[in-house]
Amino acid sequence: MLTRILRNIVSPVLVSLMCAIPVGALAQAYPSKPIRLLVPYPPGGSTDALARQLSVRLSTQLKQTVLVDNRPGGSSAIAVQALAAAPADGYTILIVDPTAFSINPSLYKKLPYDASDITPVSLLARFSFSLLVPASSPANSVRDFVAYSKTKRDQLSFGSSGAGTLTHLGMEILKSSSGASMVHIPYRGGAPAMTDLISGQIEALMTDLAFGLEYVKSGRVKALAITSGKRSAALPNVPTFVEAGYPNFEVGGWFGIVVRKNTPPEIVAALNAALREAVAQPEVSAWITSVTLEPATSTPEEFARVIREDAGKWGKVIKDLGISAD
Repeated sequence: MLTRILRNIVSPVLVSLMCAIPVGALAQAYPSKPIRLLVPYPPGGSTDALARQLSVRLSTQLKQTVLVDNRPGGSSAIAVQALAAAPADGYTILIVDPTAFSINPSLYKKLPYDASDITPVSLLARFSFSLLVPASSPANSVRDFVAYSKTKRDQLSFGSSGAGTLTHLGMEILKSSSGASMVHIPYRGGAPAMTDLISGQIEALMTDLAFGLEYVKSGRVKALAITSGKRSAALPNVPTFVEAGYPNFEVGGWFGIVVRKNTPPEIVAALNAALREAVAQPEVSAWITSVTLEPATSTPEEFARVIREDAGKWGKVIKDLGISAD
């Protein structure tokens, strides 16, 4: 009898005490276990490299291990589905470029995920692209390449890191604006596409400047032009597309971190603060700049706006060019 009375008195007291604890106080315990950082591309690409730089810095800042988990394939869909299957608790995060949420919704009639089921956390960096060809290619300029492609009559192949990625859409824009004759071969990421470019299995690849830099500098491939508004200090002899005679050719992208929708705001805020601090660290910022990326963090609201604006821009490109991945 005494036990029942004590239980009836103590239990409501404990409940009331728990309810009196602010949600923010509960979130202060975050993170209390390792965090999984999903990457939608295989190891070796610039997305993976940035993720690994961040994982080291975040592990130190958050005092918990941040584990990189590569989930390539499906034009980012496999990684997004892995995020959707995880609890909305901030212990599974995803690094993305515009593909998953700004491009795929216009490219596919039906997606295996809902593009609205994520919460943006922060931008990380912005990047430009470069048009690459094998070192043995007869083309030494964009105009050379376009002219050469026309002699091949749809036998010239270009690779991409996946159907509907910026590396694919950029080449489709080039085809449309120049009349180049090319056939698309999608890969499961930039690294395998680069391998085939070096060996001559494909004859062109548009990739982010950060990823292509070391291959250009080593002479394994040639860069014909870059998409930024001015020449890169890392490749001062490579012209911009404007200088190459294509003034309206604009392709650029960004990297950012998202989490599951309904992740507690306090955890999103904690992640945002940690990411912004990580990117601001001199060694991280210097690394980002050294690989031709531009550090660019943001608030969650600012990142959400970037995703929406890019969705409108790329949706129009996809519609105007009649591109479909279905």
